[in-house]
Amino acid sequence: MALIVLAILLSITFSAVQGATPKCCVETTKRFPLEILMKVTKYDVQTSHGVCSIDALV
Repeated sequence: MALIVLAILLSITFSAVQGATPKCCVETTKRFPLEILMKVTKYDVQTSHGVCSIDALV
């Protein structure tokens, strides 16, 4: 019984932590097609001062 409760608690903990993992860009480019730029509806600014190691627009 205790093993089942432990398994449930671990699965809840792992699912909660998984959402807190940041998604960082690992590569950037200076040029991309204008067609893609015209389809952009929102963007996020990624800075190297946080958990990510490079500055980028995502």
